[in-house]
Formats: sequence, C-alpha cells, structure tokens
Amino acid sequence: MRRLLAVSFGFLFLAALVASSSTTLVAATRTLVGKVTAVSADSVTVSGKSGEEKLSVDAKTVIVGRGMGTKAKEMKGEKKPMVITDFVKTGDEVTAKYDDVTKKAQEVRVTKPAEAPAPKK
Repeated sequence: MRRLLAVSFGFLFLAALVASSSTTLVAATRTLVGKVTAVSADSVTVSGKSGEEKLSVDAKTVIVGRGMGTKAKEMKGEKKPMVITDFVKTGDEVTAKYDDVTKKAQEVRVTKPAEAPAPKK
C-alpha cells in the first residue's frame, strides 16, 4: 500500500512539474513600447521605459502599421524582398512583442510613424 501511495505521489509530482514548465514557456513573451533608435535588416533597437532593447528580426517577424499591407503587396508584385528597413524607420513609435530569452521579435507594430523632415524651399 505504501509503495502504491509513493508511486502515485511521484507520478503526480512529475505531472505538476511538466505542467509548470510549459506555463513558464508561455510567460516568456514580453511587450516593449518605445521609440526606434536603430534599425537594420536583422534587428531593431527600441528605447522604452526600462531602457534600450536590441531585438532580432527575420522573415517570420510580423510588421504591422498603416499602409504597410499596401506597400508589401506592391513589393511582392515587383518581386522585391521585404526587409524591415522598408517599413520601420528610426524615430517611429512601436509596440514590439518578443521572446524574453532569445530577444527575437515576433511582431513589430508601428503605432506612430516618425515625422518626415520638412521639404527644403
């Protein structure tokens, strides 16, 4: 009887351990709100309340913002490769969802584009 109880308790302990580790993986996604201080083909640096974070980006990173779907369709029609630098500029205000462990951006949403410089007269 004691063996059965010990085995049952051990099984429940392992099940609880596995369940808690999968919860930890879900909690690793963070959101960063701030201003873009640098952008390149493979990364974007955002300055937020907690400081600056350099996030890596790749072809799977979703870029969202006003007019970006139209621009993406035009680029696809012209068979141009889509790179984050075509959509996100230094000075843009963004909300980025990223993995806290790998610092890889899953989504970059441009909430307020940077002001364009005034044309020279």
